[in-house]
Amino acid sequence: MPKMSLSDYARHRKVTPAAVSRAVKEGRISVEVDAETGKKRVDSDAADVEWSQNTDRAKQEGALSASEARAGDAPGDRGEPTEEATQSSYQLARARREHFNAKIAELNYQMRAGRLVDADEVTRAAFKTARAVREAMLNIPDRLASQLAGETDARRVHDLLTAELERALEALADGL
Repeated sequence: MPKMSLSDYARHRKVTPAAVSRAVKEGRISVEVDAETGKKRVDSDAADVEWSQNTDRAKQEGALSASEARAGDAPGDRGEPTEEATQSSYQLARARREHFNAKIAELNYQMRAGRLVDADEVTRAAFKTARAVREAMLNIPDRLASQLAGETDARRVHDLLTAELERALEALADGL
């Protein structure tokens, strides 16, 4: 009958101290108050039995009952998962796999339907378009420099620049 603190018992059960405190508060395990220190102590053997009898098996999260721990060859003794834990893990893994397979199937459908395109292709096309716009704009001064040098009328300079910009942009639009 080893007596231990609530936090030591939590480590023994491989649960959080809050779970042990909740079990004490709900009356699922009994505690004794140490006369000298006034602290709550748990008889681990008795508490293990009470824990397994009074706690919903689904909420135990893989903790062994006292009888399984004493048997010595219960699932989980050597780090093996219990059958229930294995089945639950398998179902969770299978559900995740199915979820992602469904997402992949949807993406493939969207791509084949023409609603999705390859991001690398879009990046290359955008770069090519931006470079063409840049080159067309930078070529305008070379084409107009001699004409604008002789102009003194601001309205005429504006008209020449506007016309050349429109030609360059129309050429770009036709090329795309």
